[in-house]
Amino acid sequence: MNFKSGIFSRWAERRVPPHSMAILRILLGMWLLIHWGLKTPAIPMLFSDQGLALPYFLPTGIGAIDIFLIPPSVTVAYAVFTLLMVALAMVTIGMRMRAGILMTLGIYAYFWNIGLHPFFMTFERLFVFILLVLLCSGADRTFSLRMLLHKGSVFAWQPIHILPQRLIALQLSATYLGVGWEKMALPDWQHGEILTHALTGRWATPLAFTVAQTNLPLPFYDRALFLLKFFQFLLPFGLWIRRYQWLFFFGGALFHITIAVLISMWWFLIMVPAYITFLEPEAVYRFLKKTAPSIP
Repeated sequence: MNFKSGIFSRWAERRVPPHSMAILRILLGMWLLIHWGLKTPAIPMLFSDQGLALPYFLPTGIGAIDIFLIPPSVTVAYAVFTLLMVALAMVTIGMRMRAGILMTLGIYAYFWNIGLHPFFMTFERLFVFILLVLLCSGADRTFSLRMLLHKGSVFAWQPIHILPQRLIALQLSATYLGVGWEKMALPDWQHGEILTHALTGRWATPLAFTVAQTNLPLPFYDRALFLLKFFQFLLPFGLWIRRYQWLFFFGGALFHITIAVLISMWWFLIMVPAYITFLEPEAVYRFLKKTAPSIP
């Protein structure tokens, strides 16, 4: 059997409709606009010389380089932040998407050095990874201003390579796999008591405190923790199994929504719409065409 023309070729090398990646581009762009937009009141504190900036790389004494290493004035911080929002809007609407992504990543790197590096959590790294993949994905080849200008319709489309979509799906699986196995191994995650700490910790929401005040017995939390770890262990595999995908899609969404409403960790909700990368692009296209006949 010729390996290149076999299963691997179909899985990672064929050209496919771009609609899955276009939907992910739009949702990620909107999500990042909200994520960063919420930081607007804190711009002087986070990204200017009037705040708590803590540069990772110290000034070198070379003026041209130090411009990018020293926290700016409040006015410049607002200007750079506005440029970031413009770049994210470009990605979202599919207007010069690659330029928008490069601008976004450049400003990300700038803010990372000024003070974001101590808080560059898993979700931020996930955002950057997806943006890097989108850079070479052709995700602006439908549902975009680019196609409106070039083809006369935002619904016009051109085929793209499937590999970028597979890379994002693999990264999501790896993220779930790492977290799931970590909970299996860490001593603190062997007893349900850790869930009670989460419901009363500094990230807990008023709803979480309400749940904690019901004084449910510890065996309840032990069973809940077992189910949580079992589901997280299965999730990175179940997302790929076509027969059970929608069950795991629903379970994953419920998992992230529960975390968001109980522990205020809403940033990972972006992983739910990213589940579209586990679906075959042709199936997504057929569904969209069936529900919206205007799609060619």
